[in-house]
Amino acid sequence: MMTENSILGDNLALLSLRVAQEVDRRLKGEKFDSSVFADFGKELSRASGIGERQSTAFLHSDPLTADVFAQAVEQTSHEPIRDIAALGDAMLKIIRPLNEQGESLSKESLKAVKAFCLSLHRSMMAQKLPSIHEGESSLEDELRFV
Repeated sequence: MMTENSILGDNLALLSLRVAQEVDRRLKGEKFDSSVFADFGKELSRASGIGERQSTAFLHSDPLTADVFAQAVEQTSHEPIRDIAALGDAMLKIIRPLNEQGESLSKESLKAVKAFCLSLHRSMMAQKLPSIHEGESSLEDELRFV
């Protein structure tokens, strides 16, 4: 379960949804805020520890964060992430275009960014949910009428 001081905070979760909204606006030809793409790229770099130096040391030291990013990448790329190096490469492929060419991304790239953002948000929210241990009742059990 994520803690308040976790690197995957509410800012990244909210920013991921905001990027998805901006992608929708752009795909519809509406006015959009292109700075959100760069902000998201910077936040992903910070949260993953992957920057221009392509260091994966942080992902090695924080398995929870690595798991959240791996889930999001696997769900959107449909390729399994076998190790931290592969995760680092995949994250860099997502981060770099956001920082360098957010405003000029193709429609297919925009759709991929949106899919990643929504998947990342789902993964982050799943980590925030309390875990259910053996012997504990689940939400379904609590809501079941007797």
